[in-house]
Amino acid sequence: NFIDMAGSGVVHTVGGVAALVGAIALGARKGRFEGKTFKKNSAPLAVLGSLILWIAYYGFNLGSTYGVVGSRGMLAGKIAAITTLSAAFSGMTMLLLQTATNSFDVVELGNAVIAGLVAISAGCGVVEMWGAMLTGIGACLFFFGASKVVESMKIDDAVNAFAVHGAAGIWGVLAVGIFGSDDLAAFAGYYGSAMGNHPFRTGEQFGVQLVGILCIVAWTFGWSALLFFGLKSTVGIRVEDAQEEKGDDECALCQA
Repeated sequence: NFIDMAGSGVVHTVGGVAALVGAIALGARKGRFEGKTFKKNSAPLAVLGSLILWIAYYGFNLGSTYGVVGSRGMLAGKIAAITTLSAAFSGMTMLLLQTATNSFDVVELGNAVIAGLVAISAGCGVVEMWGAMLTGIGACLFFFGASKVVESMKIDDAVNAFAVHGAAGIWGVLAVGIFGSDDLAAFAGYYGSAMGNHPFRTGEQFGVQLVGILCIVAWTFGWSALLFFGLKSTVGIRVEDAQEEKGDDECALCQA
């Protein structure tokens, strides 16, 4: 089986890659890489949003069991603990990185927590507790690294959508094959392990996960490029310079 229990690949990687292609097609905001200072979003609201998402993931990941009775209830309880560990360890890793660089940003800390939630979505039903911790640490590193790489390429991903959802989602799908267990996969009902095979032990599962995520990335990139560049060459996807300078939100509110 290709295992992506709650959507690290088919939900988050799809969204993150599509956002990356959209950012490339749209181009950077004027002055973004020429030293212009942009007004930051509300940090309290961003942190509140991160916390709301964290709580929502208990419905998102646990709900992927499709039941809370009997063995499904036991699986759901385990997933709750797994989800918490990944998010917490991703956030703590970001805090350590910020401490080491003496550069503190609570919004980025919130993004790291979300990256941990994104990454564990794929394997929340098949990894051990220690695997969830390592998945969270890896999610933070993938998010942090992808954010820097995208910025160095002068791609203006204003909310780090690719780093949080795309890069962390890719890592989460691959982490299933690294930290997953045949016993847990069998308990979760995945056919390969439940039939007495050992795809995790033999390394076959990692190969399946790798092929799966490559297919997801290629499919999403291709269709997103067709969509965004098609729109760009026809109706256009960028607002007028004056509206961009004034701000989309303010212009929209004035029109309303």
